[in-house]
Amino acid sequence: MAEPDLQEIHDSLFDLALRAGDMITSAHPSTVDTKKNSSDLVTETDKAVEEMVSSSLKSIYPDYSFLGEETSTNGTLTPAPTFIVDPIDGTTNFVHGHPYISISLAFAHELVPLIGIVYNPFIQHIYHAIKGRGAWLTAPSIPTSHPQKPNSEEDNIKAVISAYTKTRLPLRQPAPPLEGLDKCLVAVEWGNERNGNNWQTKTATFSALAGDASTGGRM
Repeated sequence: MAEPDLQEIHDSLFDLALRAGDMITSAHPSTVDTKKNSSDLVTETDKAVEEMVSSSLKSIYPDYSFLGEETSTNGTLTPAPTFIVDPIDGTTNFVHGHPYISISLAFAHELVPLIGIVYNPFIQHIYHAIKGRGAWLTAPSIPTSHPQKPNSEEDNIKAVISAYTKTRLPLRQPAPPLEGLDKCLVAVEWGNERNGNNWQTKTATFSALAGDASTGGRM
């Protein structure tokens, strides 16, 4: 098998993220299923986006593996070239109409993440990176409707790039030194667990990070 062409794969994922974004912003979720609990939801849009991404990637890269949030519940990452997809990262927000969601796409080889794309189609921010080539934010200077997109992948990407501004991350160059957590915005990915060791570890960690210094915290 030939070595993966990272730029080509990046561009394919970039285009798929845009297509998925159109599906997400035009959807009106009506069928909502619960997986583990009320914080762990899945909609018909999650499934449709993952199917679109999966089938598109398999047609371009038939020999590569695929791990999807909705269809690979028992999947394990191997050294093989692998696409990793969360079709709607933030389904609970999506269901309740909060525009803080993204489609998250990645590519890994030899267990090393090489490409990542995170796209919030509601605010039209695309975060994308190739290992060793920097991380970038591509977004409109002023939020507008999405530019008209042609059918071809190459023209699709060119249409977006020409209408948006591409900025190297971090946004502040050079990045200021981190003096301490009291100068930071601290956030937690709570996940879908609401009991057990995983939940207890997360709550204890957040308490230690966000607590006042007089009580042993870091704020």
